[in-house]
Amino acid sequence: MASSCKSKGQKNTILTQEYLYYIRNKCAIHRFYGGSAAEGTNLEDSDIDQMIVDSNITACKDRDQSNDIEGQVFILDTSVCRPGFARLKTVKLDPNIKTLFNNHGKTINDMLETIEGDKRFLSSDKMVDFWMYFLTKTKTAEISRHGPSATAANIDTYGLIKKKRGATLEQDYAFGISLYEWPIDGYEWINRERKHRWPSPEFIEKITKLKCHVVAVGDKMSPTSSLEWRVSFLLQERELVWNFNDTQLQCFILMKNILKKFLHPIAPEELSSYHMKTILLWQSENNPQHLWQPNQLLCCTVKCLLFLKHCIEKRYLEHYIDRRINLFSYRFENHISKENMVKCIDEILANIVARVLECVNGVDLLSPWRESKMDVDDFLQLCKERLNSKITTEFETYRLPLEYYHKFQSVFGVNLELVFPDYKLLAEYVEGFEDLKSTMDIEDGFIEAVRMFSNIRSALTQLETIINVKDNTVKQQKLEKLQKFLEDNQDIDALSGKLYLATYYLRLGNSQKVILIIKSILDLPSKNLLYIGNCSKCKTIHIDNGTTTQLKGLPNPFDYTKKYLSTAQDVIFSRADLSIVPQALKFECVLERAFLIHPLVYMLYLAVISSECDQEAYMYMYALDTTVNECEGIFYSFRHLNILGYCYFHNGDFKKAFECYTKSLMQTVPTGRQTAAVFHLIILMFHVINNRYGEEDIYKRQ
Repeated sequence: MASSCKSKGQKNTILTQEYLYYIRNKCAIHRFYGGSAAEGTNLEDSDIDQMIVDSNITACKDRDQSNDIEGQVFILDTSVCRPGFARLKTVKLDPNIKTLFNNHGKTINDMLETIEGDKRFLSSDKMVDFWMYFLTKTKTAEISRHGPSATAANIDTYGLIKKKRGATLEQDYAFGISLYEWPIDGYEWINRERKHRWPSPEFIEKITKLKCHVVAVGDKMSPTSSLEWRVSFLLQERELVWNFNDTQLQCFILMKNILKKFLHPIAPEELSSYHMKTILLWQSENNPQHLWQPNQLLCCTVKCLLFLKHCIEKRYLEHYIDRRINLFSYRFENHISKENMVKCIDEILANIVARVLECVNGVDLLSPWRESKMDVDDFLQLCKERLNSKITTEFETYRLPLEYYHKFQSVFGVNLELVFPDYKLLAEYVEGFEDLKSTMDIEDGFIEAVRMFSNIRSALTQLETIINVKDNTVKQQKLEKLQKFLEDNQDIDALSGKLYLATYYLRLGNSQKVILIIKSILDLPSKNLLYIGNCSKCKTIHIDNGTTTQLKGLPNPFDYTKKYLSTAQDVIFSRADLSIVPQALKFECVLERAFLIHPLVYMLYLAVISSECDQEAYMYMYALDTTVNECEGIFYSFRHLNILGYCYFHNGDFKKAFECYTKSLMQTVPTGRQTAAVFHLIILMFHVINNRYGEEDIYKRQ
C-alpha cells in the first residue's frame, strides 16, 4: 500500500509540477501541494490539498525586518492569539506592486479590515470568501468552505483519478502567505535534543531552509477569529514524510486505515489523518531507527496505537514542530465519546493481527487468517494457494522494477502537463530545468527525462508551421533540424519516443521511414519492458523477434541498466496535434483536450496504415487486434477500439469495423463519456451508401 519508491516518485512529480506552475504564472504565484496526495500516502477517498501563495505578499516579525522586504508586507501580531495563530497587521503596502487579487477585480485593500481605531489587519475570512468567489467563477463544481480552504467538489466521472467511476473528487484551495523567516516558536524543533537522531542533523538543516507560511483560518474560539491566521509547516511536514522509510510509510497507511475502518464510526469529527501523521512523526523521533524495519511493522503499529490512546486519555497531542499547540484542543470534550474511543483502541490492540490484516487494501487476508486458526505457516500456505504470488514474496524482490515504475510514473505524470503549452512556454520550462535540478532535491535523471519529452513536444508543436513555410530551401533546413531534434530526444523510453519520430515521418508522407522505425523496435532480441502508463492492466511488455505480448506483473527479469530504454510509456497527444496525428486520431483531438494511447496499439496502428505489402499489413493487423484485446478492462479501451475499427475500415472489412465502433459506444454510453466512434460510424455508413467515394475523399468531406 505504500513504499519509499512511491513517495519519492511523488516528490519528484510535486516539486516539478509546482515549478511549472510558478513559471506559467510569471513567477508571481506559487502553488504548493500538501497532504496525502502530495506525500504518496493517499487512500481511495483522499482529497487534493493546494496552497496558493502570492510572491508579492510577505509576513515578518517586526517593522525593522520589513525594511528588507519588497511588496505588500504584514507584521505577525500574536498578542491576543493562542499558540499557532497570529493576526497580520499592515506595515507596508505598495500600490505599484500588483497581487493576484488585481487579476480578479480586487486589490489587497479589499482584503483588509480596520479595528481598534486605525489598525488595519488582513482578514482571513475575506480571503476565504475571495477564493469561494474565484472558484465559483472558474469551476463548474460544487463549492463549499472547509476550514482555511475553499473546496471544489467534482465528480470523477471516468475514474481517472479516484480509479472509481462517479466518485467525488474534492480539491481544497487554501491561501497562504510566506513568512520572512521561521517563526520563533519553531526554533525549539530545530534545536531539540533527539536521543535517536531522527531526523538527522543534516536533514534538519535542509528543512530549516524551507519556507513557513500562515494560512487563512483563525482560532474558532477566539473573538478575533476572522482576522487570525494559522501557522503552517506544510513544506516541512511533507518533506519529513518523503523521508520516511518503507516501514514508516506502511505503518502510516495502516494507522489511516484503522482510523477510517474502526475509529471514525465512533466519533468522525474527533480524529483526522493529520493526527495520525503527527503520531507517526513523534514515534519516529522517540524510538530507535532499528525499530522501523519490515519485521517490526506490527510492533510499530502497536506503539502508535498505544501513544494515540495515551493522547486521547490526556486530551493532549503536541504539534510535532510547534509543541505549544495542542492538536486535541476542543476535542474529546464528551466523556462518553472519549471512553468509547479508548475502548475501541483496546479492542484493536487485543486482536491486532486480525485488525491489521483487515486494513490491508485490495486483498482479503482476514479469511485465510481465520481459516488457518491463527497458525502462521497455515496462513501463509493459504495465501500462496489463493492470492497473487506477490503477497507472499519479499518486497526486495520487486524493489528495482518498483523504483523504476514509480520514478517513471512520476515522469509520465509531469509529461501529461507538458502536452498543453506552446513551444515558447516549453522553451521557458526547459531553460529553467537546470536551475531546478541544482536547487531542488529531485532524483537523478528525472529532470533529464522530463526535459527530453519537453523537447519532443516543442518539435511537434512547430512541425505544421514549418510544413507551411513557402520557401522550400528554408523549409527543408528547418525540417532537418527538427528531425535531428526528435532523434536526439527519442530515447525517453523504448517505444513512445521512437513513435513520436515515426509520427513526424508519417506527417511528411514517408511511410518507409515509419516501417523502418517499427522494425527496429520489433527485430531486437527478446526483452521485457516495464510498462508505465494507464492504458493497460499489464505491467510487462515482452518483445521477441517481431512479436509483442503483454504480461501481468512486473518484468522478470528486468534490465535496469538501460535506464529509460527498459521502460515503455503511453503515447500522449493533445488537441493542438490535430494537424499532425494520423487520420484515426483526428476525431480524438476534436473531442479531447489530451488523450493517451497504449504504445503497442499506436505502433501497430502506424504499421498497418504504413505497410505497402498486403501480407505484412495483415500480420500487423492481427497483432493489433490481439493487443487491443489485451488492453481490455481499462478506461481507455474505447479509444483503442476506435483505432482498431479504423484499421479494419482502412482494409475494407466494414463488418469488423462496425463491431469495433459499436463496442466502443457500449463502453462509453453508460459513463456519459464522448467517443469518436459516432463520427467513425457516420463515415462508415456514408461509405457503404456512397461507395463511389474512396476512403480518403470521405474523410476529407467530413
